[in-house]
Amino acid sequence: MHSHHSHSALFCSHAHPDSHPEGMLSRAASLGFKVYGLSEHVPRELEAELYPEEVGEGSTPKSLFQKWQGYLTEARRLQSRYQREPRNMKVLVGAETEWISRQTGRFLSSRVLGGEASSSQTGASLGRGMIDYLVGSVHHAGGIAYPTQSEQAPLAPVGIPIDFDKATFDRAVDHFKFPEDTAGDDTPARLRLCLSYFEAQYQMIDQLRPEVIGHFDLCRLFMPGFVLLPSGESAGKVEAENPSGVAPLREELAKVVDRNVRLAVSYGALFEINSASLRKSWDTPYPARDVLDRILALGGRLCLSDDAHGPTHVGISYSASRSYLLSAGVTSIYHLDLPSEAEQTSWSSQGEQSEEDRKKRGSATRPGDGAPLTFARGCIAREVTGWERDPFWKGLEERQARLNARKT
Repeated sequence: MHSHHSHSALFCSHAHPDSHPEGMLSRAASLGFKVYGLSEHVPRELEAELYPEEVGEGSTPKSLFQKWQGYLTEARRLQSRYQREPRNMKVLVGAETEWISRQTGRFLSSRVLGGEASSSQTGASLGRGMIDYLVGSVHHAGGIAYPTQSEQAPLAPVGIPIDFDKATFDRAVDHFKFPEDTAGDDTPARLRLCLSYFEAQYQMIDQLRPEVIGHFDLCRLFMPGFVLLPSGESAGKVEAENPSGVAPLREELAKVVDRNVRLAVSYGALFEINSASLRKSWDTPYPARDVLDRILALGGRLCLSDDAHGPTHVGISYSASRSYLLSAGVTSIYHLDLPSEAEQTSWSSQGEQSEEDRKKRGSATRPGDGAPLTFARGCIAREVTGWERDPFWKGLEERQARLNARKT
């Protein structure tokens, strides 16, 4: 089995204390993973973008950049070691993005993912040779204007975190409240927050073309029942519970969610089924069922991620993710891999698919049909059929319990 999304305290301040990549990989190998991705956060540019725990420990944008460089060195060292040793698990070196303001894209392309070859690299290949893949994530709202945003809702100086804690999320909601909103009803503000989030996500996907789309609907972490794509019973419930004044916002939101899914599906991105939400009081992994159904209807590809922030998170709630996908009728999933020499040769001879081809797929009924399996940063997506019968699933919780017991 596989995961594409993980963090440890050596390079991430909000991960489990004393955790480190080597321990994460050892745990994954012990549980029977065949592919495990390291994906520390990219550094941020401004002091105002630091999280409270980073400020508390004295971090600065400069020190975060140095930590990022240290991560790349350590991750490649571990990847090389696992290639040499008969551990039967491949290690991928990735990074998780941010998209906080209009300046984020420039900072990532010129300073973080850029290098000597950056001038010749497109968004899809930015970071090639530095990392194997990107987890394309957004963790803020308010710093990016959505297309119909009113001047009544000016941009925040920097984006406001939406997943740090409930109080900070509520502050983000408050940013999107208008004077004419009905007192006590923050539904319009929540819709505007989601519009800002998905506009940032669209810009990130369009400019970076990440191989993995991270926790697609993180914007509703603190409002898990919030519907993004009303249909059937949920459409009737939404109409009954909300005033007609929010209908235009809901219609716009449904369109931008569909737009984002279409873009990612059209170039072959993998949407992670992220089990972290299940340890945060959700009933399902990210994305929730309304979005998952849309991804599948458009021919999108899925992968698994645990978004682990410490060894005890590795593979956590994976059995629930399995049940979730089976309930949706998912018969195949994908994981990233490094291509063999033969595949690289074949890939080079075929050349990259053009943007014109992608746009044609993007306007089709199922834009995922015919999408490439190769990515310009160097990875290849491998399909796994019969994934639900993999021996990995048998006794997974027992293996996790035994490993946890050794630590206590």
